[in-house]
Amino acid sequence: MEAKEKVIRKEGVYLSNFVATAVTFFILVLAFTAGFFAKSYFGDRSLGGVGAGAGTGTVAGTPPVAVKAKSAKEVYDLLPKITEADHLKGDKNAKIVLVEYSDFQCPYCARFHPTVKEFLAKYPDVAYVFRHLPLDFHQFALERAKASECAVKLGGVEMFWTFTDLAFGATDLNNVDLTQLGGQLGLNGASFAECLKSTEFDKKISDTSDGGKKFLSAISESGGYGTPGAVLINTSKNIGEKLGGAVPLSELESAYNKVK
Repeated sequence: MEAKEKVIRKEGVYLSNFVATAVTFFILVLAFTAGFFAKSYFGDRSLGGVGAGAGTGTVAGTPPVAVKAKSAKEVYDLLPKITEADHLKGDKNAKIVLVEYSDFQCPYCARFHPTVKEFLAKYPDVAYVFRHLPLDFHQFALERAKASECAVKLGGVEMFWTFTDLAFGATDLNNVDLTQLGGQLGLNGASFAECLKSTEFDKKISDTSDGGKKFLSAISESGGYGTPGAVLINTSKNIGEKLGGAVPLSELESAYNKVK
C-alpha cells in the first residue's frame, strides 16, 4: 500500500492527502503567479488576494496558504485543552506537558515513540498526552485507534500505554494482527472483538482528530497538518513550543529549555 500512496514525507512528518496534493498544486501556481504578478504590478497593480480555507487541511480545492508563525502564547491558546478524556502519562498536575497527535500506522510516529519515552525518562517532571489523529490514507490507523480505546475499556488506563508500545514496536506497521495483539495484552478475545466492531469510540476519536487537524493547521506556516504533530507546553506560563515531526531528543530538550 505504501508504494501506491501519493504522499509527501518531509522532515519526519506524514502529511495529509490534501496537503500532499496541495503542495504540488502550489508549485504550479507559483509559476503562473510570477507572470501574473508582473502584469498586475506594471499594469493596473490590482493583484487579487487568495482566499484561505477553513484551515483544517481537508478542504477540497483549497491549497494551504502561508501564514505568519504563531507566538508561543498563540500556540498554547490554540491547543485544545487537556481534559479527563485525554490519555495522560505522568503527573496530571505537571507544569510541562508534551502533547502529541499521532497515528498508529505512521512510520514517523513509530520512529518518534522511543524518543518520547527516552525524553520522559530523562525529564520526569514532564507529563505526556497522546491524542489520536489517524490519517485517511492509512487503511488500518482508525481501527487501531479504536483498538487502543477498547484495550483501556477492558484492561484499565495503563493498558493504553502497553498497547501503544506493542503497536509502534511492530516489525511491519502495515501488518498488525489486532487479535494477536489483544492476546498479548491478556484481553478477553470475544470482548475485544465485540468492542472493535462497535461504534462506541468513534465520536471520541473523530472529535480528537478534528481538533488536532485544526490546531496543527493553525500553527503550521503552510496551513497543513501531519503526524506526528507535537507541542511542548508550560501550563503555568501559558506558552507552547511546536515540534517539527519525528525530531531527535536534542530538539525535544531544546523545546523543554525554551518553555520551562
